[in-house]
Amino acid sequence: TATSTILPNNTGYLRIISFGDTTALEVGEILDNYVAQGVKKVILDLRNNGGGQLGSAVTIAKMLVPKGKIVDVVYRNSENNTSYYSDRTTKDFDLVTLVNGNTASAAEILSSAIQDSNAGKLVGENTYGKAVIQQVFPLINQNYFKLTIGEYKTRNGKSINYIGLQPDEYVTNIYHSIDATQYESFDFTTKSALGTFDKNTLAAKQRLSLLGYYNGSADNKVYTAELRNAVKKFQSENGLASTGVLDIPTQVKLEKEFETLKIEEDIQLETAYEMLGGNKEDLNKDS
Repeated sequence: TATSTILPNNTGYLRIISFGDTTALEVGEILDNYVAQGVKKVILDLRNNGGGQLGSAVTIAKMLVPKGKIVDVVYRNSENNTSYYSDRTTKDFDLVTLVNGNTASAAEILSSAIQDSNAGKLVGENTYGKAVIQQVFPLINQNYFKLTIGEYKTRNGKSINYIGLQPDEYVTNIYHSIDATQYESFDFTTKSALGTFDKNTLAAKQRLSLLGYYNGSADNKVYTAELRNAVKKFQSENGLASTGVLDIPTQVKLEKEFETLKIEEDIQLETAYEMLGGNKEDLNKDS
């Protein structure tokens, strides 16, 4: 649920995908590794993080947020109200947090604690605005209903449900159409299958990789079992016979999907990197 790398300028990049049972342990190990390697600047990426377990987000906040309140949990029954606090007296990292419209719930709790405590800046777009606690109740007719039983309030007492958090630096990413001339092309005349060695195979690997179907090496012409599985999945999801053979209809459909693909230019990441003293040209060179 957490991934990490160290960018040029000795800047840590930590992405939290969701908050689950093991997330706090994963993040703790990553941060310990940063400290051991002398990393003092960290980009925390919470974009597209829809939330998860409150306890996980609170535990991570205690690793990053200075002493004080993290969040209030306010229930309909006030006897159940709970507040969470950080006891941290040291600041290990200069921190910039990336957020967008899909940053929600527990991810907003962590983001708000960082922002309200001045532990770091938020960069990106307004967050989703989900700050309620809901309980699901079954009905005898096998339907269910959800009842809102409480809400989160930020360190500074703000209610953000349906509102979200406003970043300190509002930045949107840019999307570009794919430049097909940079990739191998199909011949649209011959089939390719397991064991084939040809340019159609390379073209398929490149396209399926960018479309998220293929995770293997995309720099050779060998038609592997992994590519066959990717082709079968693409065919199945696009109304084609799921044979795993790169036939002409599959090439045509794959090319159409490829031509509509947009490549994202991550201006948000570049902005965060520059805020921490990096040169975005070095970042682009590294990626």
